[in-house]
Amino acid sequence: SSRTLEVWGSRRADKTQLVLDHVRQHRTEYEATFMIEARLIESARVCWRGDRQRSVEDGVTGVRSLFASLRGPWLLVSDDADTIEDHGTSSYPGGSRHKPSGLPVPSH
Repeated sequence: SSRTLEVWGSRRADKTQLVLDHVRQHRTEYEATFMIEARLIESARVCWRGDRQRSVEDGVTGVRSLFASLRGPWLLVSDDADTIEDHGTSSYPGGSRHKPSGLPVPSH
């Protein structure tokens, strides 16, 4: 089963530090931890595609296969996901259909 936790607060509320503290304290509980800088759309695109020049579709398929292959719990942190609204949902790599389940992408 999957669980989603969204951490919301004002810009200077140290939300990232709170999440990083959790990751550090509970690192042995996760088989893998992934972090995406969502405020940098290009960072998210690279995370989906990897370092090879391939389509976002292929990258998403690869990422989903990786997640499915993990036997233990894993953690996906999307830092500054609230800033995606500045670019619109369609700016997320591959559009909203590729955003990880539970990743907050506010609509206008």
